[in-house]
Amino acid sequence: MQKNNNRSPVISIFLNILAPGFGHLYLGFVQEWIFFSLLAFVIKISALWWASTLYGLVVGLLITLALYIFIIVDSIQKTKIATELPKSKLQQKKFLISLLIIYGFLNLSISRLYPLPKAFSLPSASMCPSLLDGDQFMIQKESEFSRGEVVVYLNPKDMATKYVKRIIGIPGDTVEVRNNQLIINGKNLIVNKIAAAPDFFASCGEKFIAAGAEAFAISLDDKKYTLLVDGSGFVSDFPEVKIPENSYFLIGDNWSNSYDSRFVGFIKKEDIVGKALYIHFSSHDGQIRWNRLGISLN
Repeated sequence: MQKNNNRSPVISIFLNILAPGFGHLYLGFVQEWIFFSLLAFVIKISALWWASTLYGLVVGLLITLALYIFIIVDSIQKTKIATELPKSKLQQKKFLISLLIIYGFLNLSISRLYPLPKAFSLPSASMCPSLLDGDQFMIQKESEFSRGEVVVYLNPKDMATKYVKRIIGIPGDTVEVRNNQLIINGKNLIVNKIAAAPDFFASCGEKFIAAGAEAFAISLDDKKYTLLVDGSGFVSDFPEVKIPENSYFLIGDNWSNSYDSRFVGFIKKEDIVGKALYIHFSSHDGQIRWNRLGISLN
């Protein structure tokens, strides 16, 4: 082993930011490299669970930030000690580069196998009052979907644009609109008119007040939400249809102002980007709407 082990703290910090633990390997501390690398992978995989709520997201980000700060501070302190250690073969440039490539490949593989929630912002009034203009929300890729879930998807007639609507029918269901009722598998949804203050409608746009908008409480399986209808009433009746395999029937909560499956047909499973989780940020006219942060969408 060589005696010259002068190490740069700047390189150590850079490596630890790029891949937690690798700055310590660069300094010659193999055990710390193994520990911090494994810890980083555990935190990344656990993000699938803690990022599913706004509270978990905030706590998880704080833990991750604290970990990075600790690793960087520890590597700076260990830089002085490293000069007194014999230089190991593990610190050779070629070996470090090889390990970084392997680390990047593993990281990419985990990201593909376990995709983390992503942030979306869709300025649309079609999901009002569940989603307002200025709401930003997290979505999670899923393999299966159920009635009542809010999802982001690609419209079959406009594949370049992402839309957000609520799943009303799943494969095998029959769906029909008749006499101002949404009928699923021959049964009417429970629709109860609810009293709503003017501010409730104003949040969706002033036109709803002028049009004599009404709000209804909807119960769909275990999901409960509010349906908004303007003065024109529900959209015209459409005949009973059966949803084919791997397809879904989607409608916006703002029924009278929603371009959805009633007009474009069924949405295929592969065209669904992900399920909406919760609102992580919301603003209007430059003001943060604190009361909307953390609202669950499913």
